[in-house]
Amino acid sequence: MALSTNLSATTREIWDRTAYTQAWMRMILFALIMERGQVMKCGTAIKHTIDYEEMDDLFQEYASGEPLTGGTTTMATTATWYRKRAQLPVEIDGDDWIAAGGAGGGDSGRVIPFKQWLVAKAHRAMRLAMNKAVYRVGSATRDAQGVKGIQGIPDALTHDLQYGGLTRATTVTNKLWQGASLAQTWADQGTAMSPSVENFRACLDSISEHFEGGYENCVAITSTTNFRYLQSQLDGTASYTPRGKHAKFGFTSFEIDGVEVFAEPWFTNIRNAARTDMVKYMYFLNLSTWTLHLDPERKLGKLGPFIDQSEQQNGLDQYLARIKFAGNLTCHQPNANLFKTNVAFG
Repeated sequence: MALSTNLSATTREIWDRTAYTQAWMRMILFALIMERGQVMKCGTAIKHTIDYEEMDDLFQEYASGEPLTGGTTTMATTATWYRKRAQLPVEIDGDDWIAAGGAGGGDSGRVIPFKQWLVAKAHRAMRLAMNKAVYRVGSATRDAQGVKGIQGIPDALTHDLQYGGLTRATTVTNKLWQGASLAQTWADQGTAMSPSVENFRACLDSISEHFEGGYENCVAITSTTNFRYLQSQLDGTASYTPRGKHAKFGFTSFEIDGVEVFAEPWFTNIRNAARTDMVKYMYFLNLSTWTLHLDPERKLGKLGPFIDQSEQQNGLDQYLARIKFAGNLTCHQPNANLFKTNVAFG
């Protein structure tokens, strides 16, 4: 694929010698996981032992002379996820390569270094694509071995979808492997809810029973629309901190009761085909339950070398590099997290 049009756009002599970026996409969840050091080397399969049941049903109160009961309870199982692969190609036509300085020369009139600009574009494209993967509608299909598709938050938290190789069905099968349910029905994910402070606290309470230590590991992620509505209710109140601790890193956030709330621009981004649905999304996440698994040789954003394709038989006169990804995102305790799909004012 020739990129002469792109190269021409960077070499107009009368232009200001700066490339003004019109698109930028941050990856909130990945940044938070990496900050916490919850990134692990990814093998072919990812396995967790899941401690999902208690022994309290075996408790017996008895009188003198009464026979003592026995019994066992299945308390653990194994969840298994699989490595997923993705790539993004970066191609430069042979003439563009030479003009961009690939052979030691280059067009001295170009306003920005073409190859560096193209690589930066590719990295931004990778972030956009990964945001799609992290937030897209959940699917049990992606859970199978040998099937493509990075698993995102809705794969883990949408009720009744198979996840980690374990079947989930309302309150019947693996109830504690479901994402949390505000009404404890495991059928209320799409029930309408306003982005009020009262509902925010109720959502936090619905996941708090499944983990110890309070809310220090919890964050909320929602659309800018819901973020601003919730923020407007809190201005001037004692429970509200106007700038969350990650605001200094460029994120839009505030804190309620010590829980950081993030505005996710992807939910309303024009590049997001599902934005009319995602504007109503709200996630309550216990970060300690999430892990990003990466292959060391295919880390997110790692660009391989440009390879001269003309060296291959019948190859084209172009140079090709690829950004490759291998890994997956996993949640080992979905019930300590909550996903609401219909949060809106009015």
